[in-house]
Amino acid sequence: MAKQDYYDVLGIKRNAKPEEIKKAYRRLARKYHPDVNPGDKASEDRFKLTTEAHDVLSDPKKRKVYDQFLFTNNCEQFARFVTEGQKYSTQMAAAVVVGVTGLAIWAASRA
Repeated sequence: MAKQDYYDVLGIKRNAKPEEIKKAYRRLARKYHPDVNPGDKASEDRFKLTTEAHDVLSDPKKRKVYDQFLFTNNCEQFARFVTEGQKYSTQMAAAVVVGVTGLAIWAASRA
């Protein structure tokens, strides 16, 4: 299954403030929570995706790296990077960005 844009998952704009991210997450978490929809696999999957989107977008460091991957249209590679259990750090993510998009984006992120 292709990964979705986390901003679309939460139904927020790219420049959303932390309060907006939290509000959108809480609304969707209540809607799709497994306790509210017992036995509904689609709701469970949507809840997991919503939680994953909130986890990334609510953390400033993860969000910055995600936005860099999104900018270069590498959402699936970012999702794979996060979900494969890689130890998350800005340095590692920057190294992946360098490998994917070249030194220019890495240099711009360091400025």
